[in-house]
Amino acid sequence: MKNTLIWITSIILFIELLDTTILYSSIVPIARDFDISSSSMSLPVLSYIIGTCLFVPVVSWLSNRCNRINVIIYTLVFFSFFSLLCGIAPGLYSFSLFRFFQGIMISVCGAMAITTILSICEKDDIVSTMGIINVPALLGTAIGPFVGAVFSFYASWRMAFLVNVPICLLMSAILFMNKSGNTHYSKQEISKTPFDLAGFVLMSLFLVVISAGFEMLSHSMSRVYFILVLAGLAFGVGYVLLWTFRQTIPEPRRTISILNLRVFTNRNFSFGSIINVIARTAMCGIPVLLSIILQQAYGYSVIQAGLYLAIVALAGMIAKCLSPLLNQFGVRKSVLISAVMTSASMLLISPLDYLINNGVLWLVCALLGFSMSILYTSMNSVLYLTLDDDQMANASNIGSIIQQFSIGLGIVSAVGGFEWLVSPQGITMSAASKTDILHAYTVICELLALMMLLNLIVGLLFYLYNNTFDNSPEYHVDQNFAD
Repeated sequence: MKNTLIWITSIILFIELLDTTILYSSIVPIARDFDISSSSMSLPVLSYIIGTCLFVPVVSWLSNRCNRINVIIYTLVFFSFFSLLCGIAPGLYSFSLFRFFQGIMISVCGAMAITTILSICEKDDIVSTMGIINVPALLGTAIGPFVGAVFSFYASWRMAFLVNVPICLLMSAILFMNKSGNTHYSKQEISKTPFDLAGFVLMSLFLVVISAGFEMLSHSMSRVYFILVLAGLAFGVGYVLLWTFRQTIPEPRRTISILNLRVFTNRNFSFGSIINVIARTAMCGIPVLLSIILQQAYGYSVIQAGLYLAIVALAGMIAKCLSPLLNQFGVRKSVLISAVMTSASMLLISPLDYLINNGVLWLVCALLGFSMSILYTSMNSVLYLTLDDDQMANASNIGSIIQQFSIGLGIVSAVGGFEWLVSPQGITMSAASKTDILHAYTVICELLALMMLLNLIVGLLFYLYNNTFDNSPEYHVDQNFAD
């Protein structure tokens, strides 16, 4: 059952991130079918993003009150239903509404699946487990536009949504057939903790507003969108202040917050959180930006550009084989070394004209995918290495929020930063402006590569704070694999 659940979680995360990116390459055919302008397609994009953010903060609370396997099964079934409705939607507004509910179901399903896996994993299995579930996530992010283009141009964009139905129903059936004889994975002590409505509202508003702001900033660096992001951050700060105030209240009368921020007192979790934010901000937008440049400056089709992203994803899958070695080498060391490798890969992919003219772009894409995959695995693993079992649900929920926030920031940093460089100069996105486009692209790659190296400073600060990575009592359980 454990291995089954791990692979099902991998597929769930793959579908979640695939459905996030697949729409970008299907905008034109969908707009044509609905008889609307392509600019109107921002509504279903935003509705899905809002849906994926809205109920993520409630997963930790839900995991302590409900049968986790049942929640995964129900959300998969409902996701299938709303995917079917997306595939047969007659117009923009119905399509956007179904995308909203689709986002809710798959985000809750993915977060609950990760929570369940972490609750049953031994400490020395975390790295290999993260290696398995992170590779499909990388694959979904990289090849989403490519898959959308294939369906749109060779079949129908509607098939991109209808294909979810049999896959998710099959996973639901597998979980249902296996859960009865494996109560260890599906039952836990049910908590009667009251629901923290104020905390839920603040955290949901933080995620929804800031994600919407990031999405808009990736298209236009408007002051209004910056204000929207700042408003989202204000809701996040509001939650932190609320949680801090509650800690001053005696425990019998204290409201239990929907997310317990005390988990950040764990040094590994703090280290992993900071690394996640910096690394994802630096690297998550690079594949998307590469695809845009290949199409706009070189005239590649979406499918041709997508093939290079498929190479990134394939190399990431191959890198998964190294997950067992991370335990022996040390996860924290692996984080820093893979951050340097990823930074070097981002620098290598910046001279795009040279790479294409010499036929070696595929090789650098493979190196980028390989290093990103190792970094994903190691930095996500370090979050949970030294947490107690009763902290896992809360920590995985916070980890999901951190990752979602950082991915949005990464898209803005790469794509939005590129737009910010070219727009004031009146550079048009066409082959005629190829030199200027490539210069802006190179600048963004170099800046983000430097940002990735900030992880070395973070690692040094944590090293100095702890004197060494492996002599603190907090880490004694994990000396063999967490130094």
